[in-house]
Amino acid sequence: MGRWNGFQDTLMYIQNPDLFPLQLKLYQMIQNNMVSELTRLEGASGARITPEGLKAASVIFATVPILLVYPWLQRYFVSGVMVGAVKG
Repeated sequence: MGRWNGFQDTLMYIQNPDLFPLQLKLYQMIQNNMVSELTRLEGASGARITPEGLKAASVIFATVPILLVYPWLQRYFVSGVMVGAVKG
């Protein structure tokens, strides 16, 4: 953790690893050897889990909920910008 990364603020302010945001946990999982350790497990169907497949599933798991919720929240973003706008 010696080099600067995008999660430096989170690492400074949040000391409990259980409270880290999903993006930081995903980053740590992909960067560490956790992926290679998890790939030793076999799926329920007996299929072998590859590191690339596990990384891809983790990224999709983190991204899809954001993509599903954003269209409903977009109207609030637009209305917030319009409230702060100055007509001139």
